[in-house]
Amino acid sequence: MINYLSYLIFFYCIIFSQNFVDSFINHYEKTDNYFIEFEYVSKNNNEIIFKNKGELIYSNNKYRITIDDVVFIFDGNKHYNIIKENMEVNVLKSNELSNYLIPSNLSKVIERNKNNLKVSLNEIVIISYVDNNDYEYKIEIDKNYNIVRIDQELSNTYSNSIFFNKTLFNQDLDINLFIFNKSDYDGYYINEL
Repeated sequence: MINYLSYLIFFYCIIFSQNFVDSFINHYEKTDNYFIEFEYVSKNNNEIIFKNKGELIYSNNKYRITIDDVVFIFDGNKHYNIIKENMEVNVLKSNELSNYLIPSNLSKVIERNKNNLKVSLNEIVIISYVDNNDYEYKIEIDKNYNIVRIDQELSNTYSNSIFFNKTLFNQDLDINLFIFNKSDYDGYYINEL
């Protein structure tokens, strides 16, 4: 009887955790736009190397991320990294930061890694996995599917953490936020990588 009860609880936890992961993915597939205030912290040997505050604005697969004086724009085709201090714009085919900072992109990464996830169900749900680069991720999510924190372990000593301080869904967003207008950056060095 005790073994039967143990198996029942074990399978219930597996099914419930899988349902939560599916619901999380579905939540961000159906969400058109959101605004997030976050803090980005990098550590080496548990010492803070840098700490930056930022904002993320996402709408229909386009985004704008501002971290201090650096702006990242994805217009649906190209990624633009705008570094005001250097008067430089880098035009890229991809942006690795967007894979785990943007919840809609992160939900796609989680879906691809579904078979390798570890899920811990508590007041805060923790989803963890190891990616193809052997980086370890731990994502803390509340019961309303809001991401609270993401930890990325790059090595035994180096890690990044993102703390999601404020998340607002279904905002009225200006579409011009996601457009890179070259004339706005007159005098900037534009580097196509």
